[in-house]
Order: sequence, then structure tokens, then C-alpha cells
Amino acid sequence: MARDNSSTDADAPLAVTVSQACELSGLGPTSIWSFLRDGRLEVVRVAGLRRTLITYRSLRKLLEPQSASPTSLRRRGRRPNNASAKTRPL
Repeated sequence: MARDNSSTDADAPLAVTVSQACELSGLGPTSIWSFLRDGRLEVVRVAGLRRTLITYRSLRKLLEPQSASPTSLRRRGRRPNNASAKTRPL
């Protein structure tokens, strides 16, 4: 059976530092620490080390898009943009 070599979980790190999580996600450290506090990100603490690590799995789970119906993705209450208004016949 052929194995997909593009970004598999086997190739992913087990955990990343807060600064690495910021680089990977595009989020700032304040957001990362907030997600650690409220439990949206899993923290790993190694006994004897003063270092906070975040499981890569929880970071990926946080950033993966949630499955949603197309109607829930549509923004409600917005006016159409000018481009669509111009192409519409009167």
C-alpha cells in the first residue's frame, strides 16, 4: 500500500514550544497562552524542566476548519459588494 508522504502525523513533532506554536499558527503568544489556560491547547510539562510544550495534535486540532454546512458559512446581514451589484441587471 502506498504511503502519502505529504505532511503525515508520523512526520509531525510530538510537541512544540510556545514560540514554535506562534510561528506555525500565525497566532501571537497572548492567544497561545490563553488557549493553554482555557484548555483548547494541551500542555506538556516534563518533570525537572521549566519549559512549556504544546502537543502538536492539539495545535492542529485548534486550527483545522470545523465541518459546517454551507449556509452557516455565509455571512448574514451583509450588503452585496459593489462588483456583484454592478454586474446584476436592473
